[in-house]
Amino acid sequence: MVRKHDIRTVCKLLTTLVPVDLGAGAVPPGMKRWVTFLKTQTEVAATSRIVVGSGVTATDITMANVRFDQWFNVALEGHEIPDSPNPDYPLFSIAENRYLTACASATSISLFIQYYDE
Repeated sequence: MVRKHDIRTVCKLLTTLVPVDLGAGAVPPGMKRWVTFLKTQTEVAATSRIVVGSGVTATDITMANVRFDQWFNVALEGHEIPDSPNPDYPLFSIAENRYLTACASATSISLFIQYYDE
């Protein structure tokens, strides 16, 4: 079984509010995916929206499965949530057989996600 000391990461450039496949795959049967850290970096100076969800496919986000939805007023700077990663205090979880999905309102936002399956 994978334990929380087996931390995994995924990084993806988000370009639209159309959900993209983050490449993390589905949560294995009988497990949960615990998201412990999000980091954003933008290439445009604008207010941007980041949406992270739990989809039935790798490109599915609906209001019913949104786990994180936040607006950032950024000027070419990044944001970290929380301020430092701590696997003992996850931000949210994704159920078995679901996918971690994301989208953004700006044209160039890099999203880094740290997670573990347990």
